[in-house]
Amino acid sequence: MLIFDIVNDFIRDYLINGLDEDRLNELQKVMNYINSMEPMFEYSWADLLSFIAREVNAPLTSPQETVDEFIIIKNWRDNL
Repeated sequence: MLIFDIVNDFIRDYLINGLDEDRLNELQKVMNYINSMEPMFEYSWADLLSFIAREVNAPLTSPQETVDEFIIIKNWRDNL
């Protein structure tokens, strides 16, 4: 197992334990959408969390607050 896989698994578990099912499903939809747009590269949970943290531009206080802020700021569902 590569170090990248360990980090990705840690972040995936962090999100699973820190988010309710609805928020996790929303992130999964974002991940599916992003990966469908770029067939040559598969984005990971680590990539997604890093992107969210940059876009929200706020400290990671909790996964739930960060995801809520991202969904509100980006309103990503309206852009699909």
